[in-house]
Parts: sequence; structure tokens; C-alpha cells
Amino acid sequence: MKDGIIDVWDLPDNIRVTLEADCCSDVLRNGRKKSGSFIKLAKDIKEPLSKKGYPYTIMKLRYEKRHKLSLIKKLIKFTRYNKKKIQIESISIYGRKRERILKPKLPFNFNCPEGVRVISSILFDGGIKNRSLTPTYWNTQEVLREKVVESFNKVFGEIDSKRNKKNENVTFPKICGIILVNGMKMIRGRKVENNPKIPEFIFKTSDVCKSAFLQQAFDDDGTISKDSITISLTKNESNEEHNLLCGIKKMLKELNIESHGPRKIKEYYVGYQKRITYILTITNRENIEKFKEKISFLHPRKKKRIKEILSKPLKERHFSWGTVNEEVMKIMRECQKKYGYFTRKMIAKKINRSFNRSQQLVAYFLEKGTIKIKEPYSGNKEAKLCLVNSKYY
Repeated sequence: MKDGIIDVWDLPDNIRVTLEADCCSDVLRNGRKKSGSFIKLAKDIKEPLSKKGYPYTIMKLRYEKRHKLSLIKKLIKFTRYNKKKIQIESISIYGRKRERILKPKLPFNFNCPEGVRVISSILFDGGIKNRSLTPTYWNTQEVLREKVVESFNKVFGEIDSKRNKKNENVTFPKICGIILVNGMKMIRGRKVENNPKIPEFIFKTSDVCKSAFLQQAFDDDGTISKDSITISLTKNESNEEHNLLCGIKKMLKELNIESHGPRKIKEYYVGYQKRITYILTITNRENIEKFKEKISFLHPRKKKRIKEILSKPLKERHFSWGTVNEEVMKIMRECQKKYGYFTRKMIAKKINRSFNRSQQLVAYFLEKGTIKIKEPYSGNKEAKLCLVNSKYY
């Protein structure tokens, strides 16, 4: 990978590629011409023969189009065939028809607004599953989900993304995850545990690309209040700084936008593991106006909100973790009486705030002991919460 560009030759050898028929014939013809026969060609490039001495892997090139990338690499190296002449129709994984990219846009270019948006969506509201390597993206706003799907298609080619409207989740083919992990060196698994970094090439890219990356990050995890724009993320306790927030701060500075932090705002335990929430804040009218001009939001509510706060004088108001928010308490009481429980999504909808803000509020009330988990998160079902004491009803 060089400057955010990944070629097919950078991918693992077990990937399957579908070549055009003429291209297959041409490569095979050159190999036979150099070795003298198909059997000798198989021996020269160290491909297996059958028990009867038949070069079956080589001969598949005559009647099949889908082959291991390792075989194509060997043939190209041996025959010194021009890589630019190789015409690839699709890239896939063995045995998975849906897990493929049709008409791949080679080389895959991540050094563009759509490319950095793909990376940003994975680093914030998305992720790459640890075992399956399947990329996913979750957001309640359909406009953001559609933008991410569009970006994936523009970067990779024609892919079949699986959308679950019930839980606002989008799943992309495993082949995309393999490309991101092996080509882009992105870390898979839980971000609170592995503390991922922003790829280095993004800091060297154009301001347009930096703005697209930051827009996706703030659309996913940002919050806008009456006098500031913030983004907060959590990681397991360690001696390392929060890599994503430090990277965002550096990128904002390169766009001439000042920010404060990252600073700790919350500590809590999940089992025996201590987790720390950090926050990065953009304050004062000048910086918020620069943010709106250079980055802004796609998120409809946040887009509307930033216009509203800039239309009047900014006031010094901050959410206080030390006092009980009566509005939220009232909503939780109402939901408790009506349904017997409440969820983060219910709270976000009722108070007309982002899901990220409702998560912060729930974490605060959980730590305070006001609420508890009634039913834990399971599969696609969100965790159900309830008030601890009847005195809160």
C-alpha cells in the first residue's frame, strides 16, 4: 500500500480473481512458450501435479475464469507478463458467491473523499469483526448509512451490502474487510480494546479529504451543544493516549481549527476492566464558524443545530455530570410506567438528541446507581434498562 492506494497484488494469495477469457489464454500461452509444455510450466512455478502427472491447476486456466491470486502472481513473475494488461472482472473469496466485488476499481484508491469516508466510518460508528473480518456500519440516520454505502461502492466497485433497517445496521462483504485489514493495515475487533490509529497518509492528503474524514467522524460520534462541538470516545485504561482523538485534534489544527483536549471526563468498570471516556471540544464562535465552513455535518439534526447556535450569541452552558437531569428522569419514569423498561434509543428520540448523547446520559445514571440493566444487549436487540428504586417513579 502506498499513499492510500492498494493494488490487487498487495492482497493475500488465497484471494480468488476472475480474469477475462482472452487474458487467461494470453498468460497461459506465454507460460507454455517459455517452458515448452504445461507439465514443465507447472514444475517451473512449483504448482502441484496429479498422481498421473497432470498439471490440473495450470489447465484450469483453459476452461475456468476464477483462480487463486497466488497462481496468477507466479505466472506473471515467471513469464514477466505486463501486470497492466491483466483484466480482472471480480475479486472474491472461495465458496462465497455474495462475498465478491464485481468490476473492481483497481487499484483501490482511498486517497479521495470517498476513500477516507470509508476508513472514518469503520473507525467510528463502524468496525471490522474480529473473526469473520466482515465490515459493518451502524447509525440511526438513513442519510449517513446511504452515504457510507455509496462511498464503499465508489472505492471498491459493485458490492452487495446487506442492510438491516430494523436495527439500522449495514454489513459489507468479507472481501472488503480483507482488503482493509491486509492492504490498509486497519485493526479488527473492538476499538475500546485495540485503540486504533488514523492511517498516516490521511494527514498528508488534501484539505477536502481531511474535511470528509472529519465530517464522518463528527456525524458518527460528535455532539453539538449551545456553545460547543464535542466528540467523545472510550478506551480501556492504559498508558497510551487516545489515538483517534489525538489524530482528530491534529487534523483540526491543520485546518486552522483550535480544539481543547483530549481530556478525561468519565471512568467506569466493565467487569474488572477499567474504561476511560475522553472528550475533545471545539469552542468559541470563530472556531465553530470555521468548522461549519470547512467540515459541517451531513447529520440532519446536527446540521440544523449548528445553524441555530450560530444565529445567536453563544452562551456558557455545559452538561453537568454532577446533577440529575430532570428532563431525562421524567422521560425514564414515563417509559418505565408505560413499557416497564426504556432503552438508549427511546431516550435519544424523546429528548431530540443524538444516540451518542443518550449513551453518555445512560452511562452517567448507571454509574450513579439510578438505573440498572434489566435485559443485556443480545444479538440485534438493544439492552433494556429500568429505574433501580421506586422512589424515582
